[in-house]
Amino acid sequence: MKTLRQVCVFDLETSSHSVGLVNYLGQNRMESAIDLFTGETNPDKLRIDDTDYIFVNIEYQDTIYVVYIDVEYKDNGSDIETILYRFFSDDYRLYFEKQYSCWQNYRNNCIAFRDGRGITYTIWKYTDC
Repeated sequence: MKTLRQVCVFDLETSSHSVGLVNYLGQNRMESAIDLFTGETNPDKLRIDDTDYIFVNIEYQDTIYVVYIDVEYKDNGSDIETILYRFFSDDYRLYFEKQYSCWQNYRNNCIAFRDGRGITYTIWKYTDC
């Protein structure tokens, strides 16, 4: 994993406040961050307290932008954003353990991650709970 300057995590509603993300969307002919979730790919998933949150990530100008959707508004964003920030940080292995890739291991406080490619998810257990 290369070292990046910054990790920025946004919910879908506040993602338009990021100049860098808006510039990326414009350069890729997207009108809003919701366009990152459309198409043929399935987004990655985060499970907290038995609720799934979908998210996507993009790299643009040495920054990782992570956008998530909380359709049920169950979380105030702090837990989601902390976990996603830590997952995309250079020291993510301090907070996550790789699990065997089967859905039985996708329990509470886990991330199912494909990085936008392929059909197989890698399961990462968040250990700082």
